[in-house]
Amino acid sequence: MIRAFSYTEQKAVSENSFIRGGDILQSMNIREIYEKNPDLSFESALHTVGSEELLTEVAVQFGEDLEENIDALEAFTFNRDYKNFTIKVHSLKSSARMIGEEKLAG
Repeated sequence: MIRAFSYTEQKAVSENSFIRGGDILQSMNIREIYEKNPDLSFESALHTVGSEELLTEVAVQFGEDLEENIDALEAFTFNRDYKNFTIKVHSLKSSARMIGEEKLAG
């Protein structure tokens, strides 16, 4: 069964889009960002990607792509395109796991 994101999941996505465009990274390092976001696990993300440098790149890319991905999910839902909706959700969950966003990845 396909379901839309719950309010809690939507809130987690929007609250953790802290890295959009890398703006915050100009004044904070990646560890500081994770310390300020209790829903993110720095240790898990670092273990998954292997280095702080790569984690920074992955996190920034996740943030940059987030709005487009949410728009795609909304379009797939509206058009009842459950196949592509499912593919996109699994992709987002994998990306969320890479950046240590356990709620969304779960």
